Amino acid sequence: MTTETKTAYNKAYHLANREKILARKRKNAKGKKEHNRLRMRTYRTKNSKQVRLYENAYRERNREYLNAQQRARYAKKDEEEKAKLHVHRLRRRARIAHAPVVERVSITIIYKRDQHICSLCQKTVKRKDASIDHIVPLVDGGEHSFRNCALAHRSCNVRKRTSTRFPQQLRLF
Repeated sequence: MTTETKTAYNKAYHLANREKILARKRKNAKGKKEHNRLRMRTYRTKNSKQVRLYENAYRERNREYLNAQQRARYAKKDEEEKAKLHVHRLRRRARIAHAPVVERVSITIIYKRDQHICSLCQKTVKRKDASIDHIVPLVDGGEHSFRNCALAHRSCNVRKRTSTRFPQQLRLF
């Protein structure tokens, strides 16, 4: 049998038995899924250094593409999901900074509690411009709790950075 005849035979066989072949592949894939997962976990554990180097190099090579994907995923989220992500990031920062107290702080509750007023400039804050400001910054040992958080414009909060020189915030203590 020549190569062309084998190719023609294989094509004809696959076209005639397509469903049967796909069913067999699905059946085999179910059994192998857990096996492959375990195999990959073992490999990653044994070769963690090389895997990390490869992943970092991949991220470096594809930085723009990965950032665009992340922006697209984030743009699809609604305001409530974005607020949850923001709170998650703040809690994570607090844990990393070894804050003495880390509790769930909801920007929605702070928004209502502070009556839509920025604690730094004393002006009204739109919901989309709202951010949580730590009165005593996490870096300086402040806690991530309702007691230490206040409402602020994102721009005011960025301007403040880790400064604690805002006497208008002391009324909150």
